[in-house]
Amino acid sequence: MSELVSVIIPVYNIEQYITRCVDSVLEQSYSNLEIILVDDGSTDNCGAICDSYKQKDNRVSVIHKKNCGLSDARNVGVDKARGDFLSFIDGDDYIHPDYIKLLYNAMDREKADLAICGFHIVDEGGNTTNKLSNGEKYRTVIPIRNEVLSGRDIIYKSYVLQNGFAFVVAWNKLYRTSLFKELRYPIGKIHEDEFVFADLLLKCKRVVCMTDSLYYYVQRKGSIMSAERMDLRITHLMEIHNKRSTTYQIYNEKKLQILDMQEYADQIIIYYTQVGRPMKKKLRNRYCKLIKQILNQGQCSGRKKLKYMLGLFSLNLLSRMRKCYKSTKRCMN
Repeated sequence: MSELVSVIIPVYNIEQYITRCVDSVLEQSYSNLEIILVDDGSTDNCGAICDSYKQKDNRVSVIHKKNCGLSDARNVGVDKARGDFLSFIDGDDYIHPDYIKLLYNAMDREKADLAICGFHIVDEGGNTTNKLSNGEKYRTVIPIRNEVLSGRDIIYKSYVLQNGFAFVVAWNKLYRTSLFKELRYPIGKIHEDEFVFADLLLKCKRVVCMTDSLYYYVQRKGSIMSAERMDLRITHLMEIHNKRSTTYQIYNEKKLQILDMQEYADQIIIYYTQVGRPMKKKLRNRYCKLIKQILNQGQCSGRKKLKYMLGLFSLNLLSRMRKCYKSTKRCMN
């Protein structure tokens, strides 16, 4: 008999999307599912829609709770999960009919702790765009040919490959539930996936990567992020990298620690012109300390070294140069 898979779907004010999402799970070719709908204090019709699914299918359970955000909704789902495997699906996204079956079969065949697949970026109407919210084209197929790697190797690839995003997010994956025995998502944080990314993968001895794009990530139109919200985002990025640095020290992963410092420096360059003056000062100070650490390690290419040293001269100039380069590249594509 097939093993039970718990599918956790956080739901918050997405009444126009939730039906498509839940239907795609109910129609899975792998049927031994426990579908946990976590209504995170929705003020629209989501609560009633979730309850109607519970009445139609005994595999569905519904948790109604006060609004505490995506992380808390996922954590509540993990606490409730009874399956040996679990998968997170955002309530406005949807999945291929064989999503669970193919991921489960790959994990079973390879005795893996985690399975990862490719994904499509679609607009609200379900049309494939494969573009991120900033308009950049994104290669959504994982650049690994159905390999089995260690979690440590996956982390390494997330830093050195252009589309490492696929490795970091909570969705497009099937996990052994035991990975979450002592692991939960942090409450009230932006980029909550990135807080647990390193801790989770370093627990994985075997990760199977599939090139099949089986997950449909819906890119919804949103408002431009305010300066205050951007400052909060940067604060949380600081916390993420501090946490990862501690994790890598515990596991004695010096190479990953250096790569994380380089990624952090690159993020400072990206966001520098988008934040207020007080945050700019913090970023400049953090950048200078980072670059000194990176250069002292002696594991930086000549091109990167030149870029980072230009940032020491003028972060504002380097950030604007990067923005112009990206805009030109988009126009050429």
